[in-house]
Amino acid sequence: MKNIKIIPLLLFLASLIATYVLIDSLKNEKIKDTISLSFKHKSLNLSTVLETLIEEKQKSTLNISLSMAQNQNIIKALKTKDSSILNLDILSKRFREYSEYKNLWFHIIDKDGYSFSRSWSNKYGDYMLDAREDLKELFKNPKQSTHISVGKFDLTFKSIIPVYDEESNFIGFFETISHFNSISSEFSKQGIDVMFLADKKYKTQLIYPFTKTFIENFYVSNLNANSKIINYLSASNITNYIDGFLTRDYFVDKKLNKLVVYKQLFDVSNESMAHLLLFYPLDNFSVEQIKEIGDIYHVYVYCFFYSDNYFSSDVSK
Repeated sequence: MKNIKIIPLLLFLASLIATYVLIDSLKNEKIKDTISLSFKHKSLNLSTVLETLIEEKQKSTLNISLSMAQNQNIIKALKTKDSSILNLDILSKRFREYSEYKNLWFHIIDKDGYSFSRSWSNKYGDYMLDAREDLKELFKNPKQSTHISVGKFDLTFKSIIPVYDEESNFIGFFETISHFNSISSEFSKQGIDVMFLADKKYKTQLIYPFTKTFIENFYVSNLNANSKIINYLSASNITNYIDGFLTRDYFVDKKLNKLVVYKQLFDVSNESMAHLLLFYPLDNFSVEQIKEIGDIYHVYVYCFFYSDNYFSSDVSK
């Protein structure tokens, strides 16, 4: 008789345990989906911000080139083949001191494809068409061009405008070169680390690297790159780390405690040129929504147990 009375109790306890496990499983699944959705939304948001900043940088770089290509002093220098009358380094310094553009470079190329003057270096006279595929087409058909590329010095934005004399004769190109540092700084203001890497195939081409920083063969183009992340990626297999983004645009790096968002840039031949990584702190995600989910399921558990307790006590009467 005692065994017969115990069986309903055991069945009742088993049903309570099974129901609790089910509700807890549903809760965990809901929390997992909510976190995943938050990561996805944040990834899309950061990618959109990055693309917008890149577009704005390209437009502003182009506008500077458009205005400088009409400068009479530049036209005179190219016509007389006298670069000594130019002060591109002073021009760059003035932009740094009196504008938001802190690292603008200016470059003049003569009509024969030779570097005529650089604002950031005393080097000139080198034949540019050997190193710059983009210039080959422009010299065949002079026109304005804005793009991102990797040269001998850096991963940069380049806006190039043809220069004409008073008789509308083509006499060269004026090029404004800007860097990714301002974009990097915008993210840093929000507590987001970035790592802008030129692809490893450019290692030998970067003979005068602006930042002088490499992770294996990948060139780090932003000056404010986080040293801890540089060391972390250096200790990892950076090639495998980047290849991991072939099938995804973001992932959670638990060791860094960061949501890592990725964007790839391609060159004119549609081959890999650069890898842009954003590291968003996981601590910045709000836990309020997750707490609400937990509270809701706790209510479900309470209601179930209360109703079962009420039902069982009512039956016992």
